[in-house]
Amino acid sequence: MIADIDDFKSINDRFGHQTGDEVLRQVAAVFTDAIRELDLTGRYGGEEIAVVGPGKNLTGARGLAEKIRARIEQLELRTPDGDLFQVTASFGAACFPAQSSVEELVAAADAALYEAKRNGKNRVVTATAKRRPRKHAAADEVPAPTSA
Repeated sequence: MIADIDDFKSINDRFGHQTGDEVLRQVAAVFTDAIRELDLTGRYGGEEIAVVGPGKNLTGARGLAEKIRARIEQLELRTPDGDLFQVTASFGAACFPAQSSVEELVAAADAALYEAKRNGKNRVVTATAKRRPRKHAAADEVPAPTSA
């Protein structure tokens, strides 16, 4: 899964980079508290965080993403002036073997993340399995009826 802190640039612009760094630390702590010991999590770009959950199916990945999303939404953060503010995050989840390579897995999770962003942010979207085009038999390839 890949998560992106919604409107993170505006946090840095409004409150400064120290506040942005604190947001990253607190959001990272939510991930650390929520994942299993065998899961791997790490920063994936500016304000994106990726999680690799060995053995998790798409339903499990979605459940974990929802749990983390809700916990992030409940964080109470403070501006340098002491005012409270909140952050949200959007998530894209994909699963092996529906995506059969690391590149496909990352691309599918990233596409789901951007769909979550386009659809209003602060949500989880899961990738669907790649659909392979069905082969349709040409008229001359239709098997002849067998005689009994």
